[in-house]
Amino acid sequence: MHEPSLFFLGFCEIQSLPLTGVDYFSNVPPSAFAEADPWAGKVASALFETSKALFVPLFFYARVYLWAPHTRAFVANALGALRTMHAKRDRQSDRQGDHLGGVRQNGAGRTLAVFLAALAVITALQAYWALLILAEVSKAVGLGGAVAIVTEALAQ
Repeated sequence: MHEPSLFFLGFCEIQSLPLTGVDYFSNVPPSAFAEADPWAGKVASALFETSKALFVPLFFYARVYLWAPHTRAFVANALGALRTMHAKRDRQSDRQGDHLGGVRQNGAGRTLAVFLAALAVITALQAYWALLILAEVSKAVGLGGAVAIVTEALAQ
């Protein structure tokens, strides 16, 4: 359970580093640096282009390629833990003669259920963002027609 958790708590954010550069230079264009110092403008422009070039492959590597196996592992581990909790609770209620044991909820079970629900929502967001990024990349390389139709359909 720890390895998928570590992925979701940190590594999947690897593309945030170049995204920060893209966001920054989208709001403060490199030309603003060039006005003060031509060398600073060249560095800012290079950082902006590098950030844009790194964001897409890092996003697809972390948020698409690695996301699926880590999601699968986390879900399998969480469902296994839930089954174990329910089996243990059922054994305890049978020993105590409490036949309403299945009604009570375990706090850890609720926490795992919330994590699984959040993971489902976040996974749907990953797919949506991947389509948006794919549409922008396809426009940049001149293949915008097919992907643009899909993203427009999703936006409606």
